[in-house]
Amino acid sequence: MNYNFLSIFSFLTVNTNQQIIRLIINIIIILFAILLSGFFERNKLKDNIIQGIILGLLTGIIINIPVMLNNGSYYDAKTILYTLTGYFFGPMTTVITVIVGVIVRLIVPEPGSSLVSVLTILNSALVAYVMSILFKKSKIKIKKAFKYLMSVYIINILNIIIFLIFTTTGTKFNQLIIPYLIVFPFVTLVACYFLSMNINYFKVIKENNIQSKLLKSSVDSIEKLGIVIIDKNYNYLVFNKIHEDYVKKYFKKTVSIGDNYLEIFQNRIEKINYLETFENVFKGIEVFNKFSFETENEKIHFNQEYKAVYDNNKIIAINIITKDVTDEKEFEEEMLNLSYRDPLTGLYNRRSLSEQIKLMNDNKELVVIFFDIDGLKFMNDAFGHEDGDKLIILISKEIKKSIPENSVIFRLGGDEFVVMIKNINLTEGKRIAKRISLTLSKQKLNEIEISVSYGVANKLETEDLEETIKRAEDYMYDNKILFSRDNHTKNINGILNALLDIDLKLEQYISNVYKYTVLIANEIGLDEHNKKLLKPYVLLHDIGKISIDKDLVAKEKFENEQEVFEMKKHVEIGYRILSRVPEYFEIAFDVLTQYENFDGTGYPKRLKGKNIPIKARILRIANYYDFKVNYQKINEDEALNIIKEGS
Repeated sequence: MNYNFLSIFSFLTVNTNQQIIRLIINIIIILFAILLSGFFERNKLKDNIIQGIILGLLTGIIINIPVMLNNGSYYDAKTILYTLTGYFFGPMTTVITVIVGVIVRLIVPEPGSSLVSVLTILNSALVAYVMSILFKKSKIKIKKAFKYLMSVYIINILNIIIFLIFTTTGTKFNQLIIPYLIVFPFVTLVACYFLSMNINYFKVIKENNIQSKLLKSSVDSIEKLGIVIIDKNYNYLVFNKIHEDYVKKYFKKTVSIGDNYLEIFQNRIEKINYLETFENVFKGIEVFNKFSFETENEKIHFNQEYKAVYDNNKIIAINIITKDVTDEKEFEEEMLNLSYRDPLTGLYNRRSLSEQIKLMNDNKELVVIFFDIDGLKFMNDAFGHEDGDKLIILISKEIKKSIPENSVIFRLGGDEFVVMIKNINLTEGKRIAKRISLTLSKQKLNEIEISVSYGVANKLETEDLEETIKRAEDYMYDNKILFSRDNHTKNINGILNALLDIDLKLEQYISNVYKYTVLIANEIGLDEHNKKLLKPYVLLHDIGKISIDKDLVAKEKFENEQEVFEMKKHVEIGYRILSRVPEYFEIAFDVLTQYENFDGTGYPKRLKGKNIPIKARILRIANYYDFKVNYQKINEDEALNIIKEGS
């Protein structure tokens, strides 16, 4: 038979319109399969199964709309469909597609041999999959077009062989050349390119979506940092959740991509200010702003940074970074406030005084009162710094509530306060200071009468305010010298009275021990000066117990060595108290050494022999004798014998 090259197109003369429609439908099915690939993910089993079922079912449509030729042969696109499936969609989708396709082919009637149809399905899918694996593992670089052509021709040559061996319709080789070696390879090659582009397109979209989500997640995870990118029309390109939440909370608006950034502001001036800022940034100028605004419940502080976004040296957008610095600002203000405030009382400090002097130096009618707490060191030594702080706070509160509203009060540190009062004269100032002093003197802390010394001075036209403060301080020291001895005596008496209330047997104990010390002093021929000191010494030798736990002081018997050690500490406290009072300087060291032993094993200095003061040695013996006779109820002779044996 003479073969005419153009005979393959002879179907156009018979039922032309119908064949064109069939051809278009076959092409549409292939395109559908290509587009379908973008909606499934290869790493998901469920997607593989669904895609395989859909592609397999398409076989039922394709085999019912073959393109018929004049010579009686027919062709459809199923081999192209299975070639694409095997090459691009992976093993699971390929297996499902083949299974469903074979089942459909066996159910749906088709001209020609079912065996040929099934074998071409299996061949197209299997060879395409094997070729894709071989190309992936190959270390030789092969162009994509050559890979496709090689795969397609191997598949189609094998399909021709299948047709020639198993055909039941008498199909000849010359009838298969153009469809299988020209038309199908060309269509398959084009389809491979489209499918590859489609897969890559969806892959890029997916990667972009993932990157966008990762970027948004990263940006959203930054606390207190609002991030916005706007285009040249000031419309949102990107914003994070922090910015979105701020706009909702403080502007009562919601924002979306594409919205205009300026629309969140209702104030026209704000819009103009932002517009000017944006114009500067688009000129390449970096801008940094600070702003704050108040709500009903809080004041918010922000730092805002504007940076240009470049593409090929051209500004295409603005990156706005807004940082909530409220905590930092509040901390900064708190630190600044603390630097001008006394942390204990909350009053202004010496640094504030220096600033205030500059502000108030020109005031003509101004009075300065300089207060000093009497006996603060005494209170610290006797009762500890915690009670000393209580005394400072108590006095600061009394001063604060007793001065006029137009006054400023400063604590200079330690025990000194300065009060500056405007629009009063010197007489009024002295009256205020005296009233504060009298009010405080009626109060006690730990049985210690509270006392302050003060000096008052009014600002003279010829002097600076610093000089006025210095005069007030000098007047205060004059008063302190006059009354300090009386205050010390009152403090000592106050502590002694407090101890008598704690230990009800203390008064009898002091009386007994004093009697014994006098007897010992007379016996050893102690000089008259030291004899006179025995009375205050015995009276005050336990004064340090005022700082020891009251329950421990009241105990008649100690339970362990730790309690004995804690009790002995009173001698050091007593020494600190008495060494600050001039009239008791001489007995202070005697109080400290009352627990020393002649052999050097005592407390706290481990003094030995005659290095221990004589009065301390006398008291040690008198104390021990009193303990044996009056507490352990041993007769006097036995007690003396014990002392003699111990010496």
